Amino acid sequence: MKSTVETTNLDGLVRSFTQRGASHIRQEKPNQDSVKYASLHNDKVHILSVSDGHGSNRSFRSEDGSRIAVDTAIQVSTDFFCDRPSANELKGKIDILCRRIVYEWKKEVKNHLYDNPFSESELSLLKNKEDNEIAYGATLLLSVITSDYTLHVQLGDGNIFVIDSDNNQSSPIVPDNILLGNDTHSLCEEDADKHIQFNITLHNNTPYLVFLTTDGLPNSFSTDKAFFSAAKEIYEAIFEHGLEAIEVELPKWLEEYTEQGSGDDITIVFYYKERLATDRISKDNIQENIQEDVQEDVQDEVQDEVQDEVQDEVQDDVQDDVQDDVQDDVQDDVQ
Repeated sequence: MKSTVETTNLDGLVRSFTQRGASHIRQEKPNQDSVKYASLHNDKVHILSVSDGHGSNRSFRSEDGSRIAVDTAIQVSTDFFCDRPSANELKGKIDILCRRIVYEWKKEVKNHLYDNPFSESELSLLKNKEDNEIAYGATLLLSVITSDYTLHVQLGDGNIFVIDSDNNQSSPIVPDNILLGNDTHSLCEEDADKHIQFNITLHNNTPYLVFLTTDGLPNSFSTDKAFFSAAKEIYEAIFEHGLEAIEVELPKWLEEYTEQGSGDDITIVFYYKERLATDRISKDNIQENIQEDVQEDVQDEVQDEVQDEVQDEVQDDVQDDVQDDVQDDVQDDVQ
């Protein structure tokens, strides 16, 4: 299990975990997922990406393909969002971004192949000697979080899960299910950019959680609802216990998911607002302050009542003493 953490200036944290699949461990295959993230403009723009290498016999270099995918997605997005386009500007340029990511991935694959030519045994695995990119086949998920909007991009399987600032949960992109079985759209397809799905969500406040995962996690559950519940549990754990609980528990959860579920590699990266981890403390502090204020008010009232009672008693005593003295004096004069 590998994990990384990064603080941000959007009152949040970026956290990533990757777990080698149980079946890959048994078959002595490497983890073919990749993850990467970056921040721009003094941490006011955050870019998260995961990729899943196909891992089939024909995609024997998909570990490299997924690494190239996240490297390319982060680099192209960094250049693209350098000028911080508005949501309206982005809508008119999103196709350019998607095509650029695919173009750069294919270019870097060619460069990698040039530096690392196929062996004869590798060539024998390809049906068509010209289908070099299939060897590097991989999916791609990308989210770009800004103060005004969040962009989500998806090619192939995997899931993006979001909890917005109103605590509503959603999956902004529904994965394309037109392919049969475990087949999925891929960067290695000739027209890959035509199969890219995207979503732009406008917001006044950044989401509480943006959660990207390769398909090893959702495929460990029988339904999408069960997967969303698991993602929500991670959010709740952060809310209840903070980052330390995640560091301890999440690796165990992912290991159990792949062992008892998909058997596939599982890689996640998520952004969440750091203040969520302290919300409960803040609320407790507010309650404590209220209780202290109430106690102080009660004490003040009690003290006022005591003082009033004491003053009344003193006045009564003084009046009684004065009256007694006057009566004594009168009696003395009469006598």
